[in-house]
This record gives sequence, C-alpha cells and structure tokens, in this order.
Amino acid sequence: MEKRERAIDRVRKLLEFNKENNASEGEIETASTLIRKIMNEYDLSLEHVQQKEIEDGCIEEGYSTEYKNVPTWVKYLSSRIARALECRSIYTYTWSDLRQKNCYKVSFVGYKTDAEVAAYFFEYLYNELWRLSGEFVRDKNYDFKSQVQTARQNFIIGASEAIYNRLKKTEPNTSSGKGLMVVKFNAVNAAYVRMHPNTSSMGCGYVYSDADAKNAGYKTGQSMPLNKGIRTSNAGNGILSLR
Repeated sequence: MEKRERAIDRVRKLLEFNKENNASEGEIETASTLIRKIMNEYDLSLEHVQQKEIEDGCIEEGYSTEYKNVPTWVKYLSSRIARALECRSIYTYTWSDLRQKNCYKVSFVGYKTDAEVAAYFFEYLYNELWRLSGEFVRDKNYDFKSQVQTARQNFIIGASEAIYNRLKKTEPNTSSGKGLMVVKFNAVNAAYVRMHPNTSSMGCGYVYSDADAKNAGYKTGQSMPLNKGIRTSNAGNGILSLR
C-alpha cells in the first residue's frame, strides 16, 4: 500500500474515532489535530477520504444471459442501467450454473447495494422486455425473420432509453449532491480498474432502423413498473419506487 493510501486509511480511522461517544474532548482534539496534519502533509481533502471509503465498499454482481455472442440490445440495456445506477458494466464469457453451459454473464461494479440493484434490475428487464418485444412483433406482419429480430432489438432499445430517462430524474440537483456523485463516480471507476485491469467497460451507441418498434418500446418503457420483480431483501418494501 502506498504512503498516500495509508494516510487516507489513517484519516478514516481517526474520523471514526471522533464519532465515538466515549471519546473524551481532549482525545477528540488530539485526533482532529493529527487529521489536519496528515491531510496537509499529503495534500488530502475529505473528498479523497470519501472516495477511498466508497471504493473499498464496491462489489460486483451479475446475471448470466443465454448468449454466446452478446446482442446489441443486451449491451445497450446493461450500459444504460449501469450509467443510471452509478455502476460500471462488463460482460465475461464463462460457465453458468443457471444455464448449464458457457455463455456471457453481464456484471455490474458499484457501491454495495447499487451493484445488487443493477444486477436484479437487469435480470428483470432482460426477461420482461424480451417478453414484451415478442408480444409487439406478434401483432405485426413481418415477412422475414431478420425483420422480427430487428424490431425486437429496436423495441428493447427504445424501452431502455425511456427507463434510463426515468431513472436519471431521481438524481440530486443540489451542488453537494452532485459533488458526492463525482466522488462516487471516481471511486467506482477506481474499483472497476482494480477488479478488471486492462478491460474496458461496456458502452453501446445505436442507430434505430425500425422507428415504429423503437417508439412502441419507448412508450412501454415510460409506463412499465420499475420495482416489479426486483428483490427487496436489502431495502425494506422496495428498492426502486418510481411512477
């Protein structure tokens, strides 16, 4: 561990000590003086301390798809979920106990329950949007299988964009809230690089080729429930509660 990281860890411990109810006034003053000395010596700020704390709390959660080649809609959906929920997404080809075969697993790196929610959310939308896209194409008279595949992909991507826009509306508007978002973003990126060195995170742009399917998907994404199917063991009666 580098000296700077050791200094950050020491500041964190001293800050925790200051929060203890049984610490005397003299002990708190001594700890505070030492905190200022360490932070001045290593040019640290409270943002550095917060970032390290968040980075150390980052985990990775994922869900196995059934694909041996990742479709564009899976990349797009996962990247939008990751961006909205302050995570980084990645897919790896590995054995899946769920599928009982080698396939791609989509994973999310994020701070504690952020990663868990992203993985659960992806699982729900992965299955639900595929089902809804199937209902959409059954009402159409497509002549070729390729048209059906294109329509389903455009439907899901349109829905993903609408859901992303809904999730982004929950972001804080205050300067302090946005400042914490920047700290968290840097912390998650650092954790991602540590967990997956020399690997790029998923991102996916897309040009729509079936406007009707895209618009139908977007409309669906605007109205579908976002807390249905998401496990709630970590957050009372519902992790997400959006209208």
